[in-house]
Amino acid sequence: MSIEPLIRQSLHSCSSRINPPEELDVRIRQSLSTRRKTLHRNKRVRQMAVVAIIGSTAALTLAFSNQHFADRIYGSYQNLQKAVVNVTMQEYVTAGMKFMGASRELGDDYPAFQKLARQLTSAKLQYGDAHQQINFSQLSPAVRAEVKQKYADIQPYFDRLNHEIVIKDKLSAAEYDAYIEAMIRQESTLAQAHINPSAGPVDEQRMPEPYRAQYQNSQRILDELKSKAMNIH
Repeated sequence: MSIEPLIRQSLHSCSSRINPPEELDVRIRQSLSTRRKTLHRNKRVRQMAVVAIIGSTAALTLAFSNQHFADRIYGSYQNLQKAVVNVTMQEYVTAGMKFMGASRELGDDYPAFQKLARQLTSAKLQYGDAHQQINFSQLSPAVRAEVKQKYADIQPYFDRLNHEIVIKDKLSAAEYDAYIEAMIRQESTLAQAHINPSAGPVDEQRMPEPYRAQYQNSQRILDELKSKAMNIH
């Protein structure tokens, strides 16, 4: 599921691979910056200020619309803050913006994606570490199989949203299972090594053994299967 604290990981676990249009992202950031400045100047009339701002600009109205999309996944901004406080409204609304874009692109398929996104977020929060990485080796066989299936079910939607080849459609059932297995083994390695992938690119060379070999082996499998899928016509 970015994310030093748990919530940032939750926000990104399902939304980091969905890229919104740059100009829309800029509009949201500008509107939220305006909102923060206005609320700071009007602390004693905070609620009135929020209402006034909502009515004053189309961009901010869009921001609250995006927040609604985030609420459908995470419950509410306030609920998320109960888990970890260090998450900004800008991050929350940006996540909502990505899900709103996903709803437009997926159309009638979005409700299924939204349901999976909620389930995946719940699994990340329940079983993930401080960086929201799940160590699948610590799960019971039944739970492991259940969470793995969620990864397998949601991956085609991520492929579609990023305009990439839908891996599942190109590989055999056994190959696709191997692809997802490599994905969760790689995540398990990051959890075991206490590495936060949201802090930046993973530096394999700085990984202690045996984590480095485990991570590289998983990446090799992912690369090989993705390359095979891309070459299937």
